[in-house]
Amino acid sequence: MTDDHARRDDDFSQRINYFSQPGVPGHGVTTRAGEALHRLARDEDDSAALGALATSDVLVPDLSDPGRDNGDARVVKLPVAEQPDGSQFVPTFTSEQRLTDALPGVGRYRRVPLAALLRMWPSDDLMLAVDPGADEGITFPAEGIRALVALAD
Repeated sequence: MTDDHARRDDDFSQRINYFSQPGVPGHGVTTRAGEALHRLARDEDDSAALGALATSDVLVPDLSDPGRDNGDARVVKLPVAEQPDGSQFVPTFTSEQRLTDALPGVGRYRRVPLAALLRMWPSDDLMLAVDPGADEGITFPAEGIRALVALAD
């Protein structure tokens, strides 16, 4: 995906250690996407929450090797995970905390507007997972991805 709004957050691991400390200002900060996901956990048919999620930014784990990858910084390489049944999904996260809870070994990510990501979705066989592993996590198949794009427009 190419998007001028995507950015690299290399100091992610340092900041997450600070903000994950109880009592530190900003601990438990809720993002717009996280709030939308929380509302969807209570009501799957909340179209306002789906619209808010569709127009929010998400974090995409950056698994590239910064020492070897000299490519275009605007290009986001989508990480693909596979479920036991063979279905594949792209993990995205609503906050740094959710990302480190699910993938503690990943220290870099790209902040991407979800609508821009979904408009360039590579395959109907690939699902979108938002906060996988979290109680409020949700996975969208192809038709759900198309619905989110429509809500963002």
